[in-house]
Amino acid sequence: LPILALHGRPGLDHTVLVPWLDPLAGIAELCYSDLRGQGRSAPVADADWAQVTHATWADDCDAVRAALGAERVIVFGHSY
Repeated sequence: LPILALHGRPGLDHTVLVPWLDPLAGIAELCYSDLRGQGRSAPVADADWAQVTHATWADDCDAVRAALGAERVIVFGHSY
């Protein structure tokens, strides 16, 4: 199963996980992702932040899963 790696608290990005998870690349498919409006993802306009919820982020993660062509993924979340 692919591993979908999610950064910690809002304001961080996936690069905090790279040194720790990259050693798994030889045995697992790693997919680093920045949550909507965080890190290197597209910015969210101030007026649109009310539309960004935990459910939105969960839907975004499911969209990444689908884009990978995977029925399931392992979700690795850090801190947040």
